[in-house]
Amino acid sequence: MPILELGNKKIYYEIFGEGPIVILHHGFSMWADDWIESGWVDVLSKSFKCLLFDATGHGRSSKPRDIKQYTVEERTGLVLDLANNFGWTKFSFVGFSMGGRPAYELLSSHSERLHKVVILAMHGYSPARDSDQLNRRIQILRSNKVDVLERALGVANYKRPANNPYALSLSTEALLNWKGAEKTLEHNKIPTQIVCGEKDPLYSLTRDFSRVVASSKFLSIPEETHGGMFYRNQQTKKVVLGFLK
Repeated sequence: MPILELGNKKIYYEIFGEGPIVILHHGFSMWADDWIESGWVDVLSKSFKCLLFDATGHGRSSKPRDIKQYTVEERTGLVLDLANNFGWTKFSFVGFSMGGRPAYELLSSHSERLHKVVILAMHGYSPARDSDQLNRRIQILRSNKVDVLERALGVANYKRPANNPYALSLSTEALLNWKGAEKTLEHNKIPTQIVCGEKDPLYSLTRDFSRVVASSKFLSIPEETHGGMFYRNQQTKKVVLGFLK
């Protein structure tokens, strides 16, 4: 297995294709493999060199017991560490759901490293506004009901092992400390595409936040759900490919 040791973390990764660099960050309770099985890698790797990885607390990567290792800032730092390890000064970035928050943080604090950014099914407001929902998620995870939560989010994948509920609980709790990016992106200059399905519970917030982000375009996917847009909808992949090209 390709494993990188970055500081005190071991991170599983894979690289596909040749061309300009695109780093892919999966969503909550997912693995890097989901980018492959859903067809994203097949579409994007024909034109780009794609790096995908298991995020901290997920899949085959480290699952530390320190909540500070799961913050949005730490996840963003991991993306930069991966790029630095391979000598990539600039790259494009695609983040789905949980992976969307590091995208907003990259735009806010590290825009000099970016070519283009695609954010799938996530807004950049502070997660504190969703604290009730996130606290319910923590309770479900602490009851060891990962499968229940994955089905509710539309990201269940029975081809792989389940993620660690304790690590997922810390991942969720750590979100509550992120201030969001609402006040930092009104002068954004990086071409940004924000995409969300109309049946996604996050649709309204994601659409509204796109209006805050300068140099961004919002793409609405009719009749599509949170997980459905990622796994099933092939048109979304083609549109994202066109944007990145």
